Amino acid sequence: MRFTLGIPAARSAAWRAASPTRIVAVGDGAPVSITIGALIALPDDLQGWMQASLRLGLAAGATLAVGGMVDRHTAKGWPMRLVDARVVVDGEVVETRLAAFYRFFEYGGVALARAAGAEPDPDRGRAVLDLLATAEPDWSDAVVAVHQLWEDVEPAS
Repeated sequence: MRFTLGIPAARSAAWRAASPTRIVAVGDGAPVSITIGALIALPDDLQGWMQASLRLGLAAGATLAVGGMVDRHTAKGWPMRLVDARVVVDGEVVETRLAAFYRFFEYGGVALARAAGAEPDPDRGRAVLDLLATAEPDWSDAVVAVHQLWEDVEPAS
């Protein structure tokens, strides 16, 4: 199981898939990288999971200043919590982060957007929010419901 972010056709010139788990912004503006985590069973300790996800790749000596949190929904109606944070080194903000935490039934996923510096480009920020709102689960590689076990079975005569 996994979840995906859809790169809208109108934005395809601005975003490119660097790997199955990483999308990068291209073109003018500050570089932005979005890392897509695995789809997992939601942990009992949601706060711990969110903190650990926000700290992904945090360098030794860096601190994380967590800012605001807002609950929204994706374009297809899945619950999404946005959390912003700043990475601080020697009193200076060196990176801005925005994490989108998703709930797909009893499963969860996170997409972490990272941009260098304290103040991201507002246009790039809107593009990131638009992209994060496209998240949806991909159940195609796992059995999600019992009826799927019987889909290709012919009834006995």
